[in-house]
Amino acid sequence: MAAFNYYSTSVVTEHGQVLQWARRLDPRLEDAPHDVEERFVMTAFSSNSMASLSTRGEVFVEGRNYCGMLGVGDPVGLLLRTRIPQTSFGGRMVHQIGMGTQHSIVLASGNVFTAGCGAFGRLGHGNAVSVAEFKRVEALANVTVGFVAAGLSSSSVIADGRVYTFGRNACGELGFVQSSCSLLPHCLPEYSDSPAVVVSMGKHSMAAVHENGELYAWGDNSLGQLGLGDGVSRDTPTLVSCKPVVTVSCGLDHMLALTKHGDVYCCGNHYDRSTDKAGYSQATSVLVRVEGMPAAVSVSAGRGQRFAAVTTEGRLYMWDVNSVPTMFPLRARVGLYNHAIATEHVLAFAMLLHRRLGHESRLSALPEELVRRVLDKTKSWPAGPVGTLEGVARLLGGAAVTRAP
Repeated sequence: MAAFNYYSTSVVTEHGQVLQWARRLDPRLEDAPHDVEERFVMTAFSSNSMASLSTRGEVFVEGRNYCGMLGVGDPVGLLLRTRIPQTSFGGRMVHQIGMGTQHSIVLASGNVFTAGCGAFGRLGHGNAVSVAEFKRVEALANVTVGFVAAGLSSSSVIADGRVYTFGRNACGELGFVQSSCSLLPHCLPEYSDSPAVVVSMGKHSMAAVHENGELYAWGDNSLGQLGLGDGVSRDTPTLVSCKPVVTVSCGLDHMLALTKHGDVYCCGNHYDRSTDKAGYSQATSVLVRVEGMPAAVSVSAGRGQRFAAVTTEGRLYMWDVNSVPTMFPLRARVGLYNHAIATEHVLAFAMLLHRRLGHESRLSALPEELVRRVLDKTKSWPAGPVGTLEGVARLLGGAAVTRAP
């Protein structure tokens, strides 16, 4: 996956390095290793801050420390790259990180920790008080959280297949209309028979992908960013006509969806090739396939109408409101976990270890070298039963791509 803000872009390579560069799409740009001592899993951006998650489950932060959002305990204005001690998360391994404009959210072994600006209750602690150190969200202590997301001034998690939201509710992005904000995590009423696996938050909109491939969206729809065919905002989860979806990413006023076949769809404020102009039109208020984009495994909708997708071969494609997808010339493939197995061995390994495909094969039936390489590549993957971190796996590009013949 790619992460970006207005100014910078970052990706994690197959070797676990974080590459970061300026916004301008320049083929001559040299990508330099962000850190050569650590191996990383993912990165997250806010407007002027960045967080990186290592394969050891440790969090590194840098940049502007608005309201203490970097969680270092001291609200300094500008912070150089700093490791957050795991004691900040009760000694737990961190599995996912998310960043809003002035707050951060962390998933650590089923527990949620937040730091930064507390306005509108976006930290989930029952008040609007800002905190400069990561603090556990006690209201979620009795559920097992498997995915987290941060919006402009709100937050969301998935716990036991249910969606919880908290923070600002300017346009119905929390999924209810009772108040303008929620100081504590609010569990949305069941709206699907299938459990949620991925959530994403934009400026004032939100989307959720469910295990059965359904995509729901709600909140601000003034620019058609919910993909519902109109410009009417929604305050409850509404089914989007696009299936089967494996992951979704919400930007400021646009949305990207990825299907199980690797097709990328977009809606909202993006480049509309049918009218050759940017901006809202009937064509952009529904999800339309992004032309010229090869089969992808992950998508990212950034701030400022920016888009990115990573292909099945680990190539990064980027585009913005006035351009079409273009492969960015990186020297390494993108994605730490989606290239561990050679193509000819994928099915055999999946049949052995993936519960959805059964357990008919025996470990000894696979080549010894294959087993050794696979175990070496995946030894740092978050532990736990298959499916516990399904959303995180999809976020990082772990969703299977099955192109229709």
